[in-house]
Amino acid sequence: MEDLNYKLLKISLKEFAIIDAPSIISEGAEISINVGCKFALDKTQHNVLCTLNVEYRLLQMPLLKALIEVVFNLTSCSYDKLKEGDKIVMPQPLLLSFASTSYSTLRGILFAKTEDTIFNTLYLPLIDMSNIVKSDLSFT
Repeated sequence: MEDLNYKLLKISLKEFAIIDAPSIISEGAEISINVGCKFALDKTQHNVLCTLNVEYRLLQMPLLKALIEVVFNLTSCSYDKLKEGDKIVMPQPLLLSFASTSYSTLRGILFAKTEDTIFNTLYLPLIDMSNIVKSDLSFT
């Protein structure tokens, strides 16, 4: 991948919900975490929106949900490098960088939002985001 320059422009916590049910969380409880990620492109501003959501579940019951939007701004020169005819093609490594940054950001947000609660022990685990962001993405 060519050198592409961008900056993190904005972080927004769009959804945060916690179920006040500490009695159902016990030591060693099997808690599953679902992670979703999607992207959108603002061609006029050269902004890429990474929307990341996580949901913690125990026995199919939601415990905690969070959704963030992170906006990245590409320099004009970098944006031009992504043009292929009438499409903009975002290479997987670039998308992976956006997703990984967003995921790490969400880890910190969750830590701060759950401080002084039992949910503060439910750290967002380290994961390989390439299992979620698997390929290039084209925008027309």
